[in-house]
Amino acid sequence: MGASHTEGTPSKQMSALPVDHLRARRAPWAADLIGFEGRKLIAGEVPLTLPEMRCVNAEILSQDALASYTKLNANREKLVPSISAYALEDVILLPHGALLVDGNFVEEPLSRIPQDDFMKEVSAYYNALDERGRGDESVSTMRTPLIVIEQPGMFNYGHVLVEMLPKLIPFLSDLRSGNVKIALQSKYVNYTHILGLFNFLGIKQKSIVWFDISGDSEWDFVRVPRLIYVSPISRHLHPSYKAPWGIETLSRITSGIKPKVQRRIFISRKDAYNRFLVNEDQIFSIFEKLGYERLCTGAMPFEEQVALFKGATHIAGVYGASLTNVVFCGPGAKMLMLCPSNSIDPFYWELASERGVSYVHVAGRPVEGQEGERNCDFHVDEKDLRSIIGEFDADVDH
Repeated sequence: MGASHTEGTPSKQMSALPVDHLRARRAPWAADLIGFEGRKLIAGEVPLTLPEMRCVNAEILSQDALASYTKLNANREKLVPSISAYALEDVILLPHGALLVDGNFVEEPLSRIPQDDFMKEVSAYYNALDERGRGDESVSTMRTPLIVIEQPGMFNYGHVLVEMLPKLIPFLSDLRSGNVKIALQSKYVNYTHILGLFNFLGIKQKSIVWFDISGDSEWDFVRVPRLIYVSPISRHLHPSYKAPWGIETLSRITSGIKPKVQRRIFISRKDAYNRFLVNEDQIFSIFEKLGYERLCTGAMPFEEQVALFKGATHIAGVYGASLTNVVFCGPGAKMLMLCPSNSIDPFYWELASERGVSYVHVAGRPVEGQEGERNCDFHVDEKDLRSIIGEFDADVDH
């Protein structure tokens, strides 16, 4: 670690290091939580080989999407890093889960996706903090250890479920008792999907500490005397990966939920605010004749979503976070993703592959004038869909 900064804010000459390169302090309070020397290995390094991603109508992919598709299929062998929990002391919290520890900038939470926009916000906060000097410490009296799970994308159900929720499981009994608390930004206080997942785990409001972190925050900074940090369990930059430990953890904690009997489902985005399949009704009519039920899962309780996907053998759907629930499907199930041709996202392909679920990506054309927008509305050619529907809908063995 760098030298400790006890006066003022850390030096501008801070080092940007992943937390694996930092030595967790010897923290007696952590002995019963994460073990000797304040560090505990949660999951070891894992080699991973994914099946080829299949894309129907790949010839209409945008140049960037085609490059991503080609690269993903050329790099299907992964080495998933080990996952560790660390006990850290006297930590300054920054936006998007970034941390300052003894003047070292821990940027792991930001390294998993393109950083520019997020780093601008982190830098703005840090610069303002440096200009204001030491100021008031918003949580200086909080002796209960806090756990940080935030990463960019926390607004999204899929990222919270797969990348953040599993981090809480090693500390679940302490979170339920209040011996450990979750540090969350107050902007998430009304995010029902986050609170719903916490409630499923039996984590009550008393175990959440809300605070403000932003470039225009009224607080000079948020300093946490005792903090538990769990290293990332996914990465979106190539080579991307989803740690098997996280997926296995989700399967274990939902093992008591019984599957629904509906076997064929179509996941709609009509309850969303962007990225609509403009001819969804026409496309769904093809599936409807084969016995599929159309559903919007955004407002469903978590347990109901789990039960729905546990029972499904065939899932077709419009590109969106609801399809993250593929992690609850049984091996041998099938998943068909309808997605704009300007986007190839490995997120769902990786989740499906690790669960033994076959994955088919169907590209559709963006509506006129939205070709350059990631969250564009789009339409899928019925002929393209019919070319694959028979093979996709064939029975599967569980």
